[in-house]
Amino acid sequence: MNRSDWLEYFEAINGRPATGEELAAAMENGEIVDIAPSQPQAAQATTTVVAPEAAQANQVPPVQPEAAQQGQVPPAPQAAPLVSPERQEQMKQTSRNFWNWFVSALKAPTSVVQTTPANGWIAFGLLTLFYTLTVFIIARKTAGVGSNFINGLNSYYSDSSTPFMSNPVGFSAFMAILVGAALSLFAIIFAGFVAKRFVYSDTQFTLTKAFDWYGRLFSVNIVMMAFTTLFVLIDVYSIAFILIVLSLLVFGLATTFALAHSRDVSSLDMFYKYILAVVVNGLVLFVFGVLSAMIAGEYLVKLISFY
Repeated sequence: MNRSDWLEYFEAINGRPATGEELAAAMENGEIVDIAPSQPQAAQATTTVVAPEAAQANQVPPVQPEAAQQGQVPPAPQAAPLVSPERQEQMKQTSRNFWNWFVSALKAPTSVVQTTPANGWIAFGLLTLFYTLTVFIIARKTAGVGSNFINGLNSYYSDSSTPFMSNPVGFSAFMAILVGAALSLFAIIFAGFVAKRFVYSDTQFTLTKAFDWYGRLFSVNIVMMAFTTLFVLIDVYSIAFILIVLSLLVFGLATTFALAHSRDVSSLDMFYKYILAVVVNGLVLFVFGVLSAMIAGEYLVKLISFY
């Protein structure tokens, strides 16, 4: 036991406090064991008291952001643009190139200029789009008149305000017209390419050049069909009908000129070459015409069954 416990125990047994000799004898006999002070007490005893001024001097102030030190709110991260600046500049350059090419085509459709392949494809896309919009708007307004008439009859005889049918010319009709217009225009260009390449033996007349060549010839059609779409949209059908007829006339003249105007490469007489080119051109147009008729016929069957 420790010293204090032994002293209390000795005094309780003997009725008197222990003397120094008795205490020394108990320690020699091992009755008293000195216990080292606990670590928390030792740590408290050895702890150095640091003055508040020194503690403040030793503290490292937290690093503050530069924007917070200046009292400014850091800017929020900006979202990345959908189109990169390089892509935007490329699109602007393509638009400028096409516009210059289109103006030159209107001034001189048969002139040959150095250009990029994209111009012919863009002209093909614009002409397809304008023809599609024109036919789609006419078809939708015509079908709308028919559906309104049928709904009027239904409400008159059945006293029902619920529409009997909706306009059947919708998105599927737009896609069918778009495919049909694209096939028709591509058929004209591809037929001219086949005739010039295999009848006239013009190896320099590639399919890319065919799109550029016919795109320049059809540049007037792009302007006429753009105005036709506008007039059909505002219900000015008289002018739209005249522009459609003129556009079809220009199509025929441009196709005829493209077949007649060719490099004289093969040894066959030009007259016979022209006749053969017309036959080949007609065969290609017939094949694509059958494909377009199949697409249009399938949609017409669905349209009739809808009524």
